[in-house]
Formats: sequence, C-alpha cells, structure tokens
Amino acid sequence: MDWLTFASNIISALAWPVAAIVLVILLRRQILSLLPFVKRLKAGPIEAEFEREVKELKASVAEAVPAAALLPSPEPDTKDALLRLAETHPRAAILEAWLGVEGAALAALERKGMSTESSKGRSPILLATLLAKSELLAQGQLNIFQELRSLRNQAVHVGAFEPTVEAARSYVESAAYIQRWLEASER
Repeated sequence: MDWLTFASNIISALAWPVAAIVLVILLRRQILSLLPFVKRLKAGPIEAEFEREVKELKASVAEAVPAAALLPSPEPDTKDALLRLAETHPRAAILEAWLGVEGAALAALERKGMSTESSKGRSPILLATLLAKSELLAQGQLNIFQELRSLRNQAVHVGAFEPTVEAARSYVESAAYIQRWLEASER
C-alpha cells in the first residue's frame, strides 16, 4: 500500500465521525434546547425517562393534591424511613411507597363500603376504577395514582434498571401526598 492510498483510507474512515462532531459543536445550543422533550435516553445504564417522569409527577402532585394532604401523616416515621431506604435501595423504597398508597386506597374504599375484591383478584387498575367511582380522588389525583402505579411497575419489572436516589426520594414524597389524602378522606 502506498502513501496516497493509506492517506485516502484514513480520510475516508474519519470523514463521517469528524462531520458528526462538527455538526454537534455547531448545533449544540439547538440540541440542548431539545433535551427537555426527549422521552427516553439510553447511554449504557443511564435511564432518563424514569427521572423525568418522576419530576413531572412531583410537580403535578403540588397542583392536584389540596393542602389538607400536607398535614402530618398518622405515621410520620414511615416517610422518613422510606427516604432513608431510598439512599441505599431506591427500588425497594419505590415498592414500599407504592404499598403504602395501595393500603391507604384499600382502607379508604372500605370506609366507603366499597368491595375491593373481584373475580380477577385485587388489582391496581380495579383500585383506580373504584377510587374514581367513589370520588375519593379527583381526576388529577387519579392521574397521579395511575402514574405512581406505572412508575412502580417500571422500577420493579425492568431488569437492569436502577433508579437514582433523587428519583426514588421524589417518588416517595409524591406517594406520601396521595397516601395522606386517602388516609384523611372520610375521617
């Protein structure tokens, strides 16, 4: 192989990567402005979807859950324990927070005299239907309940996924608001 052929092959091999790098550098502001709209970003183990959805959930909780839910929970140590658990085991904290919401929903429905058993067993979808029918949760709150369920499913069922500590803490706080609202209903 002569010198000119070697140089031609090197230039040919580097043309697209160099062009891509130059485009990213030239369009970096436009690319950065589009990042908030990215639904899913995977770069190895990095999962941006869960964290983004938890942030959106936390913002919608502040709007949908009235100030009454901000009252202290009958068991204030539970939320603190879950926040500590999130530091070491984020997935476990998310699951435990969901179980608290589910338990509060069941108790609220029982106080209303609504049966939570069906021929298919007790499911979160049935709970959501009964919560809507009983008017224990308004539509915005019901959406939050459904999003909490969806995020819990993602945390539990996606194999190689590990939520960040901050995402788990945000999930726990959002779940605590809905749980307190359900616990305070019909008392």
